[in-house]
Amino acid sequence: MLKFLFLYPLSILFRCLVSLRNLLYDQKILSIYKSKIPIISVGNIDVGGTGKTPFVIALCNVLEQQNLQPLIVTRGYKRQNKELIFIDTNDDLQYTAQELGDEPYHIISSIKRGSMVVDHNKKRAVDFANRLDNIDYIILDDGYQSRYIQKNIEIVLLNMSRPNNWYHMLPIGGLREPVKNLKRADFIYTIKGNNSSTIKSKKLNTSFKIIEYKNGLKNNQSQIDSKFKLISCCGIGDPKFFDDTLKKLNVRINKKINFINHVQYNKNRLGQLETLLENNDGLVTTYKDFVKFDQQFINKYLIYVVKMKIEIDDKILIEKICL
Repeated sequence: MLKFLFLYPLSILFRCLVSLRNLLYDQKILSIYKSKIPIISVGNIDVGGTGKTPFVIALCNVLEQQNLQPLIVTRGYKRQNKELIFIDTNDDLQYTAQELGDEPYHIISSIKRGSMVVDHNKKRAVDFANRLDNIDYIILDDGYQSRYIQKNIEIVLLNMSRPNNWYHMLPIGGLREPVKNLKRADFIYTIKGNNSSTIKSKKLNTSFKIIEYKNGLKNNQSQIDSKFKLISCCGIGDPKFFDDTLKKLNVRINKKINFINHVQYNKNRLGQLETLLENNDGLVTTYKDFVKFDQQFINKYLIYVVKMKIEIDDKILIEKICL
C-alpha cells in the first residue's frame, strides 16, 4: 500500500507528460519528419512482451510475398555500441547479437529478404534509408511512440494475458501510453491472450517451432521427449508466456530460471546455467536468448530453442500495403 501511495503521483505525472507531448504533436507544434519511402510502424503501448519481434518477421514475409523489399529500422536496445549499422542482407551477417541487440539479430537472421538499419536515433536511421535504392517499405520497429516520424500505416500489438494491474501507467503498471491512445492506430492485433470486450482488435494465430541443438548440430523437432529433465531459461519481456507455452508443448521442466529482459549471457550467467546442467539433461530457451549464447556453450550442451511464428492473415492490411 505504501509503495502504491508513493508511485501513484509519479504515474499521474507521467500520464500528464505523455498527454502534453501528444498534444504538441497533434497541434503540429513539434515538427514531424516525413519519409520519401512509406513507413509501417509496429509498436505497442506497454513496455514489451507483445510479440513484436515475431510480428516484424511475419510482416517481412508478407512484403516478400507481394514482391516488395522491406528495410527494418530498429534501435538495437542494450547493444554494445551506438554507431549506425547497415545490413544489406543476412547472407553476409558479420555482426553478433551483442553488437546489434538481441531482437535485431533475431529479426535479420530469420528473414529471407530484407535489409536493416540499427541506430538509437530513429530519425537518422530513416533518413539514411531514404538515400538507399530499391526499398519499397520501411518497417519502424517499436515506432508507436515515435511521433516525430510520420507513418503511413500504424500497427499496435496487444498482450491481453497480463494481470489487471498491468494496465495502469508507469510506474504503477506497465503502460507507456493510456489505452485511449490506441485511437491513433490503423490496425490493432492481439498476439497473446484473448480479445478484450473493451478494445477492438484482431486476434492473430500463433504456432511454435522447436529446434534442437545437439553437439552444436541443428535439427528441427516436432516435439521434445518428455523423458528429458530440462532447465528452462529466458530473458524476455513476458516470461510467463514462455512458461505457459512450455506447458502446452508438454515439456518437462525440472528447474526454471528467468533473467531480466535483454539479459547478456556473460561468463557468470553461463556458469550459473552450467552448474544447473550438471544434474539435468539439457536446456530449453527462446531464440532471442539463444542468439546470445557463445558457440562453446552451444557445442557442449543439449539445447532446445522454441521459436514463435505469427500468421498475418488480415486482407485489409495486405490490401493497404499493396496500394
